[in-house]
Amino acid sequence: MSPEHAIGRVAREEWLSVIERDYLSDYIPSGGSAVKFVSGSDDHLAGVSTQLCELARSQNYYSVVLDSDQKDEAGKNPDLHQMHKLFFAITRDVDWKSMADKQVQGYFESKRITVPEGSPVCDLETIAQANQVDASVLLQMFEEHFRAVLMRDRRKMFEFRSALGALARAQLDPNAMTPLDEDVLLQWFRGRKPKGGLAALKRILIYSHIGPTNARSMLSSFCRWLPEAGYRGLMVVLDLRAYQNIKPTAAQQKARMMAALEGAASGGLSPEAAKQMLADLQPSDRTTYTPMAFMNMVSLMRRFIDEIDHFERFMLVVL
Repeated sequence: MSPEHAIGRVAREEWLSVIERDYLSDYIPSGGSAVKFVSGSDDHLAGVSTQLCELARSQNYYSVVLDSDQKDEAGKNPDLHQMHKLFFAITRDVDWKSMADKQVQGYFESKRITVPEGSPVCDLETIAQANQVDASVLLQMFEEHFRAVLMRDRRKMFEFRSALGALARAQLDPNAMTPLDEDVLLQWFRGRKPKGGLAALKRILIYSHIGPTNARSMLSSFCRWLPEAGYRGLMVVLDLRAYQNIKPTAAQQKARMMAALEGAASGGLSPEAAKQMLADLQPSDRTTYTPMAFMNMVSLMRRFIDEIDHFERFMLVVL
């Protein structure tokens, strides 16, 4: 069995089969969570990543691939070792309004309320007529559901519940939130802080921004909320290979430069070898991380392993 087609002592296809059968089809959607680590050649890991996402999508998981080697629009490292940046990267492409709409649709289905085909959930009059009730009754039912279930679900962070509840209500009643408040709320999910946005957030009962101290709770809440938006769970493939490119400190760079120059001067190094040593010290396009960033990522992964039982319906695969 070649290393390119094996994970540890298990063939790649066999490992993927176990992931699909025992995890994606059963353990994860029943509320479990897991962390898996995979190593191998670049081609091997690319295949694992692609196949995992295909499996996740085929079973209706929200899936995302995060690459520590992929710089942002400003040319900076993604810094996935910081928990809040990891959360923002995972949820970067989430259409919060669309998913809030799905949450409302799921609520209607759970109450056996018929939504006519082609009718948006904000068209309460049409939905009310189809179910022979008054539109105000439907809105009142959701308000009671919001207070009794959404706001009391302590498994999710309070700010998360407030944010998604406000978005869901706005899908039913567009007048429930001003366009400005809605924009501020959507930017809050992205980690942005628009000028004057704090007052708008307070109106939605949100009093803190997403940062290092609460990002883990936000991710846990997101995992628990996904089934309400129609997903079976969350699959994250996290490629950490770039963290192995550790940037030397200034002292290390100076010591290597002096060694190259002294080796060349004494004849201990060939001119070609000394030239290569100096070239290796020059800035390159390769993504590098500091020793501290590397250790922070190791610590973050260690904490995910130790606290994976605090999550629900979440699978993290680390390359």
